[in-house]
Amino acid sequence: MYNDVCVLIVTYNRRVELLNLLNKLDVSSSVKNVVIIDNNSSYDIKKSIDVDFINLDISLHVLDENTGGSGGFNYGMNYIVKNKLMCNYIWAMDDDGYP
Repeated sequence: MYNDVCVLIVTYNRRVELLNLLNKLDVSSSVKNVVIIDNNSSYDIKKSIDVDFINLDISLHVLDENTGGSGGFNYGMNYIVKNKLMCNYIWAMDDDGYP
């Protein structure tokens, strides 16, 4: 069975905004899979999201260079398609999105 929504987030050097977004998504009943594309931020994003988001299955990908928003979304969409994530919809947003 498919989850309702896979969320694709592209982030770059906005830790607080990303954590706010993940907290909002964690309480949503329709979001399960979250793919985060880090455009080579200057901080360790893994440590920043290494908290317990109990309702989210997070997949983190750190790029070797900042490819901009379009490069991050392209990478993320390709990842979702190649790995056949089970969802009906893909919701793509920047790290400062407000669902």
